Amino acid sequence: RGVTIEINDSVLFSAGQARLQPASISAMGVIAQVLADTDYPITIEGHTDNVPIATPQFPSNWELSADRAATVLYYLVNEEGVNPDKISAIGKGEYHPIVSNDTEEGRRKNRRVEIIIFPEIIEMSGPPKLKLGNDDQKIKAEEKNNNSIELTEKIVEKLILNEDTSLEIKEELKKD
Repeated sequence: RGVTIEINDSVLFSAGQARLQPASISAMGVIAQVLADTDYPITIEGHTDNVPIATPQFPSNWELSADRAATVLYYLVNEEGVNPDKISAIGKGEYHPIVSNDTEEGRRKNRRVEIIIFPEIIEMSGPPKLKLGNDDQKIKAEEKNNNSIELTEKIVEKLILNEDTSLEIKEELKKD
């Protein structure tokens, strides 16, 4: 999947809301610095727990998760200057938990926003070009691995410099 920056929803939003809390602005600034330096595709995913929500603004967890992802995208693009051509937002609702929703602790962990940087070699203009053959696949996997390592190091360095401990970084590489 690439490099994932995972942010617990309580860092960004009040319960049941999709408006950024003022305290989240410094973390968003750090993330924006990292994202501004990359030309790789970025996806922002909103996730919720499985506790139903039914408000006029958010009839379900789908709407809440999608609105939270869009809010983060909007802030990064319009307030921090991240390139809108390389970023997208997705609402995943309650359907992709990282742990069981059976406890309050589990539900807390599942309420999150993930910013995923895909460090693949992708030509942004025109249709994607595929190379076939074992040597080409091996080279691409090695380049993807090196790009992920560089991105992770850059993110960790910026977070340490800013002493922001509210973010979790995960690196998930699938070796084909």
